[in-house]
Amino acid sequence: MGNTIKVKVNVSDNPWISSYKEFSFSREKIESIAKNLVVECTGRDYTASHSYNKHVSFAMEKVWDSSCGSIIPLYKALIIVLRELQMPDEGWSGGATAAIRCLESSIAYATPGFIEAKRYNEIYGT
Repeated sequence: MGNTIKVKVNVSDNPWISSYKEFSFSREKIESIAKNLVVECTGRDYTASHSYNKHVSFAMEKVWDSSCGSIIPLYKALIIVLRELQMPDEGWSGGATAAIRCLESSIAYATPGFIEAKRYNEIYGT
């Protein structure tokens, strides 16, 4: 493992035309944030996945400056490290697993067209 984590993210606002950009992060810094996310989500036994969002949001507020642009590259880098921290038997409500689910949901909601497709499905069905 190197000292850098690289992720490629689609930066296009158009759901039909992709444009990828590569982002690099310090592994040490990402690991620190990921460990904090695990701590925030550990020991909680919620029945709904979205209940962990407040803990993830709280931890992210401490480290993210919203003027930097999209948070998606950071989320993707965190997911890479969280998968390394994930214990094989930690279960659905384990700290790393819960944090991964929250970050993946946030990425999905930030994807262009996702909200519109979700609304269409709720109104008209599949």
